[in-house]
Amino acid sequence: MTLSVPSQQRLAVFLISLIIIFVEITLMRELALRYWEHLAWLVISIALLGFGASGTVLVLLHRFLNASKPTLQFASLLGMSLSMPISLWLGDRVDLNLIQMVWQPSIVLRIGLAQLALGIPFLFGGIFIGLVLQDRPKHIPGHYAASFLGSGAGGIAVLPLLYWFAPRLMILGCGMVILATSLLYV
Repeated sequence: MTLSVPSQQRLAVFLISLIIIFVEITLMRELALRYWEHLAWLVISIALLGFGASGTVLVLLHRFLNASKPTLQFASLLGMSLSMPISLWLGDRVDLNLIQMVWQPSIVLRIGLAQLALGIPFLFGGIFIGLVLQDRPKHIPGHYAASFLGSGAGGIAVLPLLYWFAPRLMILGCGMVILATSLLYV
């Protein structure tokens, strides 16, 4: 059974929205374990920063790149899946000792650097969602519904799994699900 293009788009939006919320909450847990609760709440701003930057990237892509929308969607999903382990690795490379912030204010710059590194998957996720929402007007309400349902499902699904699996393992698993989702655009 093959899916129609709007159904295929909605399935992908559902999965990506599910994973974005899933990764957000999992990343909160990861940062809470590593830095106590002090940086965990920054994840919301990291995700919003990635989504906000994706709008600018979309404008630049349309202006300077003459690629088809399915190609860009595939590239954004591939980028999102590959950037999950890379962003975790980059985040680990940023030396953060929050106690030192009292006498070494430059630690604040390192926090910003860690935010940029961890925001890369959200940038690619925002690019994908933005590309899907550039569809024909009659399809957009269904895409929004898929996004809302996926986000809700991600928020519900992540909570019990946080008790059984390590946050890093869950984030890497999400990258693999996104890689499988990108096959819808091959």
